[in-house]
Formats: sequence, C-alpha cells, structure tokens
Amino acid sequence: MATGTEEFIDVTTAANYIPEKWSPEIIEAREENFLFEGLVDISYEKGLSSGDTIHVPHKSHLDARSKSANTAITYETVTESKTDISIDQHYYAAFAIEEIVDAQSFMNQKALYAPGLGYALSEEVDTQIAALVQAFTQTVGSLGTGTSVDNWIRAEQYLLDANAPMTEISAVCSPAEWANLIKQDYFVKSNYTDAVGKISPKAQGAFFGNALNMNFYRSTNIEGDNTNGHDNGVFHKSAMALVRQIAPTTRAAYDVDYLCHKVVSHELFGIAEMRDDHGVWVKGK
Repeated sequence: MATGTEEFIDVTTAANYIPEKWSPEIIEAREENFLFEGLVDISYEKGLSSGDTIHVPHKSHLDARSKSANTAITYETVTESKTDISIDQHYYAAFAIEEIVDAQSFMNQKALYAPGLGYALSEEVDTQIAALVQAFTQTVGSLGTGTSVDNWIRAEQYLLDANAPMTEISAVCSPAEWANLIKQDYFVKSNYTDAVGKISPKAQGAFFGNALNMNFYRSTNIEGDNTNGHDNGVFHKSAMALVRQIAPTTRAAYDVDYLCHKVVSHELFGIAEMRDDHGVWVKGK
C-alpha cells in the first residue's frame, strides 16, 4: 500500500467499487409522419383474392357528330386501353433474440423491437409512393429553388385542365419547402383550417394548412435533400394507387438449433400511377 501526502483513494484505485449503471430510459429513433397511404386510392384492393396483376380498364368519352339531312349516321367503336398494377413488392422486417439474452437483459428485447416491425413496413410503402411523384410529366418550379405562390396555382391549374375533382387534393412538401412557404405573404394570410380528413393520427401531425383548395402536408420522407432540392407534389387522390394483397402480418417461432426467438413481419403490395394528368411534380427546396 502506497503512502504519502499525495496518495489518495481516487476513482482509479477504487474503480472496482464504482459501478456503471444502465438507464431504464432509452433514446429512441424519432418516427416520421407517414401520410401517402392515406392520400392515394386504395379502392382497387376490392375483390383481390389471387393473381399478381390488376388490370384496370379505361373508359373514354364518345364524340358528338353533325347530322346531315338524308344521310345515315355512323357508329363509334372505342378501343380502350388499361393501366396495370403489379403486385410485386414483397418486404419484411425481422429480428431474432437468443434465449440467453432474455435471461440476462434487464429490458424485454422483444417488447422493445416488436413495434418497429410495423414502422419499417410502413416506411417502405410511404417511400415508394413518394417516389412516384417525380414520375408525373407535368412539372412546375426548379429543384433547389423555393417555390412561389404562382407555382402552386399553376399546379392546381394542371388539375383543373384535366377536370380533376376539386376535392381530396393534396400538396406534399419537404420541411425545407415548408419553411419557404410559411414566409410567403399569401400563405401567411390564408385562412388555414384544422380539417385533416380521413388520415391517420400520425399523418395529422404533418398537416399544416389548407390553401388554394389543397390540404398542405410536410414530410421528411419526400425524395431529395436540402442541397439539391426535393420532389414535392400536388395530386388528386385518384392519381396514384396502392394495393395490399398481404397486409402486414407477423409470424413468430422458436429456433431450437440456435436457442433463439425469431420474429418477422411481412407484406405484399403494389403501387402505380393511375392518372398522370391528375398529378404535378413540384420541384423546389
């Protein structure tokens, strides 16, 4: 044992007696507001019991023709096209926990991670629908540059030109574009409402106002980044479709070979752009 005027029992010499503690509180990854599923058409799921493709037939308008005296009328033959929805997106999320972990951990690992299975699957669906926005051939604005009121008015005009119903129109934008919009005089003075329609509680957190006959939402899941810009969009509900053939389904099993609990959740779905003239790619921040 050392002695001297500068010898102490300090944190180094007493290290064996100073415990390290684990907090019962955790720092959990923040969740995004998934909203696209509630803003697109899901009606094509009706009657889907088998198969891997849904053929959606189109119906065109008939033409009016001038009738001349003493002449026979002519009849119109319409050859219709179709839009296909391929049910080909099969995704899963899974984790496995060794039984020894259950015995030694002070926190229930299954309870900790099980809710994340559904979140992971929802994120994939939301991301894929968000990616469809840049497929719209009608565009306004420029990537990396904040939009103007005129951009959003022109976007709505595109929908008016296509006779899109002026209900269930959504405008989705990134937080960067949101920050640009709320500083503009028109949006500041607009009479924003609290009506959010039939969307999930999580999506309601993304709603920030109604203007120009459109419900405005912000999401961190919009494609792009703050440097190069984002793929914001305006679209009627019928512009895009989501079909789930297998809703998120969870399976669990015990693996005796590895002495572990295995949990997996999976889903099978398809997405498609249904009406190109009912959507606009709004390039901006």
